[in-house]
Amino acid sequence: MEKFLSSYKENKKIFLGDTDSYTVVQNGYTEDELIFKIKMATLLYDVVFIPAAYMWQSEQMKEVMYKIQPLILTENVLPIIRKSKETRDIKDYFEKRQNETKDLKNKKVFEIPSLATEIADSDDRKDMLFLNRMNCCLHLEEKSVKEEFIDLWKNDLSNNTDINAISMILYRSNIDSSLYKVILHELKNDVDYENFSRSTLIDHILKLNISQNVKLMFQERISWLYLRANARASQSDFYISKSAENKLVYKANVEIYIELLKNFGINKSMIQSLSVEELLRIKYSPEYLNFIISYNNLVENIYYEQSNIVKKTNKHINAMLLQENIKRRIWSKLSAIYGISGTIFIGLIVNYFSGSDINNIALGVSGGAAISSYILKKLEIINNSISSTSFYDFKEFIIKEEYKKKMQRSINGVIL
Repeated sequence: MEKFLSSYKENKKIFLGDTDSYTVVQNGYTEDELIFKIKMATLLYDVVFIPAAYMWQSEQMKEVMYKIQPLILTENVLPIIRKSKETRDIKDYFEKRQNETKDLKNKKVFEIPSLATEIADSDDRKDMLFLNRMNCCLHLEEKSVKEEFIDLWKNDLSNNTDINAISMILYRSNIDSSLYKVILHELKNDVDYENFSRSTLIDHILKLNISQNVKLMFQERISWLYLRANARASQSDFYISKSAENKLVYKANVEIYIELLKNFGINKSMIQSLSVEELLRIKYSPEYLNFIISYNNLVENIYYEQSNIVKKTNKHINAMLLQENIKRRIWSKLSAIYGISGTIFIGLIVNYFSGSDINNIALGVSGGAAISSYILKKLEIINNSISSTSFYDFKEFIIKEEYKKKMQRSINGVIL
């Protein structure tokens, strides 16, 4: 059935960058690790978006695709393809990719194994046809991934507030100021915008006269921007495990959610042992629906406070009359300070629930059905605490004030 992005306007959507073949190969993710990430994203969001090509570009995701078939058929996971005027279905999408990538095989950049997976290969046809037969994919509708990627790239070159931006990576590398301007100018004006892609951009970076370490940081940032562009084109939130942002609090941060559940006695092995059907039973249960609403409210409250702190701190540093080498050292240290944001957030929640009976429940017999019942019982106890007046005070006032105090104390230790 043909589906369009506009039909999912009201749904909470996440783009899962970990399923990208470059990311899978670079990090050596296993099939089990990928299924776990997909399960967690499924619990956290209404629907998980994964580009159709990711399903066959890595050997790991080929295996995953067959095992998550029920999630695809129930539209908890949706493969995404280009606009309907560009591609009719997954088969048409695959054939167009074959045509587009056939002349790229000899480019030096594709000697990097993780990037070589982007080449559409006839060996992937069997897996593509399996996905196509499911007749379950979603068309993009507005801006393309390429358009979003170019916008993000140009913005990153002039971004002086995000310490992970291309401009800031170069700035923090202690490069000569005149060379810094020359390289930024080249990256803005000399790249091939007509054939703009992750691989062509990395190919350009590899030819720059900069250190290998900076090239590798550029390569990872470019890949992050490319995946972020996919999320923007699909109008969804974005998550990828290996990101500097993952120590910060934000709704799509699967890592923080995993850590919180672990503190409540719901660990990785339990989620892994659940069948897809048992996972969906939990996801749509009243206990879980109540829990996830409260969790998202806490995240929204802290995200607002966190954003204010980051903006104020960045503005303060930029206004400080300091030598450039001192300013660079502050920026480098600040990434570690921001990295404790998620830890503070989880600590405050765990401390609030420490007096409850959450951790007094025994699992008893093993097995998927027993584990799903165990998880639902835990959630029921948490929901009882959430319905109290004290939780409202905690959510609206206490957690925000305590969070601000702890974060500001850490930041002051670096910039004062």
